[in-house]
Amino acid sequence: LNLKHGKQKARMVQLWNEMVTPSDAWKLREVYFGADIKYRTGEYADFLGRIFRFHEGIMRFLAKRWGARFTDDSGRKLDVAWVQSVDGLPEWFANYPGGRTPTCIDYETRDVSRLTLRVLVEFLAKRENAETLVTQINWIERLADLRSKTVIAHNFSGISKQLLARVFTGDHQASPAEADRIVSTLQTIYEGALSEPVGPNPFDATINTLLLALLNEGS
Repeated sequence: LNLKHGKQKARMVQLWNEMVTPSDAWKLREVYFGADIKYRTGEYADFLGRIFRFHEGIMRFLAKRWGARFTDDSGRKLDVAWVQSVDGLPEWFANYPGGRTPTCIDYETRDVSRLTLRVLVEFLAKRENAETLVTQINWIERLADLRSKTVIAHNFSGISKQLLARVFTGDHQASPAEADRIVSTLQTIYEGALSEPVGPNPFDATINTLLLALLNEGS
């Protein structure tokens, strides 16, 4: 960095290094804070896009933390040998009891989907005594599914605060104010999964402050 005034250089280098080699936790925090900003600015379709990414990301994070093995770093496919080595897991995939009738989840030939991740995480959560965390994750799944109906995915449906509240609560009569609990639910999920506070929004507390400092230095 070639800054005329180098007072802020160390902080900029630190931010750069975090972005070059981000951890899974860092990526999840970025998505969470992005969702927070999109909700506050009323960009609800983009907000759902962040929830979609957060929902899949947190499940993949938990699956790995709880011992799941994939064929490579991309995580596109589960390691079949690992699945078959876990007592009860092949049977769980073959007869998943999540709907009206048991469903067979194809983990051997198909890429890992959000459904595959959810089924896997639900199984592993029982061994980790983390069923409450999975319940909280399931609260936002309907919102992640709603994303597919928006302009950023496969449809042109408009998204209002009232619609967010209805889908989030499952109550067609829900007040729009109920949507205000969505971001705090994301925070609860993050902190429950990582056992650490999410901390302040870096876009508010760090990046904006840094930009203002640079502008003031140049004035």
